Amino acid sequence: MDNLEKKERLADQYIQNNQRDGAIDLLFELIKDYARKKNFVKAEALRDKIMEVDELALTELVKSDEIIEAEKSEAVNPDRMKLWEKVFEGLSNSERNAIYFAMQDMKLESG
Repeated sequence: MDNLEKKERLADQYIQNNQRDGAIDLLFELIKDYARKKNFVKAEALRDKIMEVDELALTELVKSDEIIEAEKSEAVNPDRMKLWEKVFEGLSNSERNAIYFAMQDMKLESG
């Protein structure tokens, strides 16, 4: 079990023990860690978990979104963006990131 998994288990224990502040702090740390590792699915799931624990943890929720979006922007391949620039034209950074990370590469045979 790695350090991030241990932190997640500890956060779950905090939640079970109704220790909201400790859980939110730990979940926020985990979001930063996973976002830096470019594991955006996990970071977003943990952000949702903060909302479940305390929907009024607005500072952590807003900062989490900002961190995730910033890391996504850094992970974007400029060559791939150029290929699809007409699709991304006029979209916000958040919208571009959402579409970009939802795309999957495909190889097709001619014809």
